[in-house]
Amino acid sequence: MLLPSSKYLTNRDLILAVLSKWTSTLSGIFESEDTGYLIDALRTLWYTIDIDGNKATIEGGIFHMKGKNQEVYVWNHGTITRYLAWLALVNTVWTITLVEEEGTDPGNGWNETKEKRSFQSIVDTLQKLGIWVESANGQLPITITPTKKRLKKEIVIDWTTDSLFLLWLLQVAPCLQYGLIITVEWELMNKSYIDLTIHEMNKFHVSLVNQDYKRFIIQPQTYHPQDLTIEWDASAISYPVAYKILHGWTMTIDNLWTSTKQWEYWFLKIAELFWLKHKSDNKTTTFIAPWIEHVDLSNYDSLTLHVPDMPWASMTLMILSLFLPGKTTLTWLEALNQKKNKRVEVMAEWIQALGVEVSTTDSSITIGEINTEQVKKHSLEKTITINSYADHRIAMAFWVLDNYLWNVLEISDPASVGKTYPTFWEELQDTTIT
Repeated sequence: MLLPSSKYLTNRDLILAVLSKWTSTLSGIFESEDTGYLIDALRTLWYTIDIDGNKATIEGGIFHMKGKNQEVYVWNHGTITRYLAWLALVNTVWTITLVEEEGTDPGNGWNETKEKRSFQSIVDTLQKLGIWVESANGQLPITITPTKKRLKKEIVIDWTTDSLFLLWLLQVAPCLQYGLIITVEWELMNKSYIDLTIHEMNKFHVSLVNQDYKRFIIQPQTYHPQDLTIEWDASAISYPVAYKILHGWTMTIDNLWTSTKQWEYWFLKIAELFWLKHKSDNKTTTFIAPWIEHVDLSNYDSLTLHVPDMPWASMTLMILSLFLPGKTTLTWLEALNQKKNKRVEVMAEWIQALGVEVSTTDSSITIGEINTEQVKKHSLEKTITINSYADHRIAMAFWVLDNYLWNVLEISDPASVGKTYPTFWEELQDTTIT
């Protein structure tokens, strides 16, 4: 089987390509809704992006950004809004207004009131840098007016700021006339994603100084065009691997190699708890797993696992924790609760619905053992529905359990998996015959 390309790396490399001078080529781009919206927005700013299958050719360079008083649709989408807001920093001519299309769903079923997102932290930071920004309570539309004045070279990010936007600000900072020094006044989450962002910047011949994640010094530099192949998505590993842990036997992934900076890859190390073994030739990886019912897990009673660098894989690990003896605690889960639907709480809600004892804090979850026979018996009396709130990660994690239980759960919004793993259903069915 093949893992999908990384949406995370596709979007970041698209931005680095448009910031580069002249033409870059990205092969294996991930074809997602997010990426499609981002490409449309960049084209609105007059960047030329040609798509041929899963290959993108990008005419980069700041000088390509054109158009007077452009309105750019961002569909109330957090990722795209952050990208375009920071990209506006390098624009010194035209006013850009980020707007959401009328009638747009904010993109998350958890919020039934369809409340608009607040991007106040972005608005505040742009204003601190010396950019004129207009917005009502940090909501769309956001109008960003360029300035010919010298932007501030230093900025302090405090605890009230959305830490996720730092990843995108880092990418744009080398293109500023005087560079940027960023001081962080609190403990950053998502450090592995900061490392990965810097690694992608290095591919385009740009570097920065990272002073223990407290201070970032970025000198003015030029991105150089590249011909790159997007890596596979490490966050997708956990689903087929967890499936094999529960069912046993072997599986080969043909595009999984070890030379990666994606920390979710290390889910494989934690999976060794379940006696999973794997071997790789740096091109393909084969997994060998005994059937979980034949594995002695007694040494892992009341285990505590720290998973600060793999937030998405940790959700699959919650499902596997159901099969460990005693109570299993997963910690350092703050990144999951940065999302609007508080993923830790949603996972806890539906695990508890299976008759399992669960407790949570802002940064951890403690999960008891599952009685699979009891769950199957209960499903005969009443359908057990798992409302994923249109969250692809929740849907995929619970599918791993549902398949082991012989499809007794009803998981809502199965199409949501297209956000990061559009071939999920097809690929996972194929593993049953491997």
